[in-house]
Amino acid sequence: GVWSAATRISSLEKKPDRNGKPAMASTPTAEVAVMGPEGAVNIIYRRDIAHSPTPEARREKLMDDYRARFANPYSAGERGYVDDVIIPHETRPKLIAALEALQTKRVERPKRKHGNIPL
Repeated sequence: GVWSAATRISSLEKKPDRNGKPAMASTPTAEVAVMGPEGAVNIIYRRDIAHSPTPEARREKLMDDYRARFANPYSAGERGYVDDVIIPHETRPKLIAALEALQTKRVERPKRKHGNIPL
């Protein structure tokens, strides 16, 4: 696999905690799930939707329930995927603090065993 020591910043803010372990922060409105609500509901509740007298209304209700139960940062936090939920107006100060903490970070890399061979 590919290994990188570069700091990555994404929509779900990544920052180091005191132990150097990567920490994940999210905004309260972020959808944090393996699969989006529409795809998950279509797969999990396929028969339920097919047998419903109003399939579209049933699908919408099931997607809302899925979002509330699974696709939010709070349930992701309970499972250990998100460490902190940040209010949107706190994003800039938290991001600045994370970048300042990384400013002096140094990663020790092993010496190369072999140089590049001419091809």
